[in-house]
Amino acid sequence: MADNNFLKRRSRTTFATSLVIISLVLLVLGVFAFLALYVNVYLEDQQAKIPMIVVMPKDATPAEQDSLRTVFTNQEFAQEVTLKTQEEAKEEFIGQVGEDFSKIMGDANPMHPVLEVQLNPEYITSERIERIQRDFTRVNSLVEEVDYPIKDLEEIKKNVFLITVASL
Repeated sequence: MADNNFLKRRSRTTFATSLVIISLVLLVLGVFAFLALYVNVYLEDQQAKIPMIVVMPKDATPAEQDSLRTVFTNQEFAQEVTLKTQEEAKEEFIGQVGEDFSKIMGDANPMHPVLEVQLNPEYITSERIERIQRDFTRVNSLVEEVDYPIKDLEEIKKNVFLITVASL
């Protein structure tokens, strides 16, 4: 009779332990699956927020800056285009770094006017970004450089994919 009670207690303990372990495993799998899905959505959202930077020559007149902004605004890949003049770029630099370079350089402003172009999400691929960069730097004399960190973003996506696959 004592053996029978011992077996009943042991059976209940084993059942409870198994139930807790299985619940924890399912919880961990659910968390990893949720993170795997959410990270991709989050990365795509963040990627859409990163602007493409179009650098213009320092000597570009306001009329030329506005005409280039109009050219980019009319492109189907552009969602929003913002012009930053040399003075705005200088103020932003001073705000970020906390140092005023005009104390050293005098009235000279080394900053370039830039366009910040928010891209439509369907245009954020390596091929399309490279084509945009190549087309605008070759054709338009008002464009010195077009910069977008697509290689870095693709590397992050690849690493997140590997981590996601490894965690499942």
